[in-house]
Amino acid sequence: MEPRLNAFVKGQNAMRALYGIGAYLAKSPVEQPLLNLIYFRVSQINGCAYCLDMHAKDLRAEGETE
Repeated sequence: MEPRLNAFVKGQNAMRALYGIGAYLAKSPVEQPLLNLIYFRVSQINGCAYCLDMHAKDLRAEGETE
């Protein structure tokens, strides 16, 4: 089965902007556990199962409960 859209190929400019936002947020005074909760919620809103799984694992590794 082929993915419907390869965002890394078709959306390089968008991905570059997202990485820029991530770099900005990493330097912000917002604590990392809160950032991970925000990333998790954004993934829920976007309906991205891959990102949900990734951020859920990050949160569990930090000790966040279900």
